[in-house]
Amino acid sequence: MGRRKTLVEKRLVQDAVYWPSPTPDGYGRSTFGTPVDIKVFWVWEQEMFLDIDGDEILSKAVVYIDRDLTRGNDGWGFLWLGKTTDSGYNADPTSLVDAGKIRSFVKHPDIRARHFDRKVHLI
Repeated sequence: MGRRKTLVEKRLVQDAVYWPSPTPDGYGRSTFGTPVDIKVFWVWEQEMFLDIDGDEILSKAVVYIDRDLTRGNDGWGFLWLGKTTDSGYNADPTSLVDAGKIRSFVKHPDIRARHFDRKVHLI
């Protein structure tokens, strides 16, 4: 018998594309890592949050995600609601209207501190 899912994990039913943090290409531009399809619960909600520098920012979306993220030199990367096989997909997230830059990553334990729920704020 497998472990029970947290309430947030049960809601991760939407598809999104995650691009890891871009890395400088040496010519003043950035190269994105390989995009990955992930499961999310996407809420188009403005929420005030503090970024890693302590700046207060208003998000354009709050997204609950299925994995931990690693912060690179330019943040945590980008998210877009959809799949890599969708017709509107483009390998460059900055060209997608509804793609958002991840500005915060929060990881909360469940009541017994055995499992974690993860959310990000997009701008």
